Amino acid sequence: MNPKSLLLAIALAFALVGCATKVATPSGRPEVTISGHTLDEVRGAITDEALAKGLAPVKTEGRDLVFDHEAPAAMSILLSNGNPARTQLRFSMVPAANGDVRVILVPVVVYQSGGATHTDDLTGRNLTASQDFLGRVQARLH
Repeated sequence: MNPKSLLLAIALAFALVGCATKVATPSGRPEVTISGHTLDEVRGAITDEALAKGLAPVKTEGRDLVFDHEAPAAMSILLSNGNPARTQLRFSMVPAANGDVRVILVPVVVYQSGGATHTDDLTGRNLTASQDFLGRVQARLH
């Protein structure tokens, strides 16, 4: 088996394992509920943490936020024949009737292949890192 085929097989195995993983939250994704803070304060904490991690803002207005950075070269090679891929963190802020703000995080990779843009959900492969990120956002507010 040539090296590129081996890398593809390993990536496929990780992808299949990742797809089967769910988070024990109402959304099935990494999330946190933040009490005692406004949407603007939560948005600010998410933005501050993303910028501190070197992520570039893509969308920072409203209830949905997106930050990204260039994906590792190996991921770009495997997914899009070397075309640049981007890893994105997509946040949804959901206000509750009691004033809490539920923050849901969906990590994805965005890449070009065959003339089309593709988006793959990375939730199952980044559970700990995603939940840790949300914990740091929550800590910024306390």
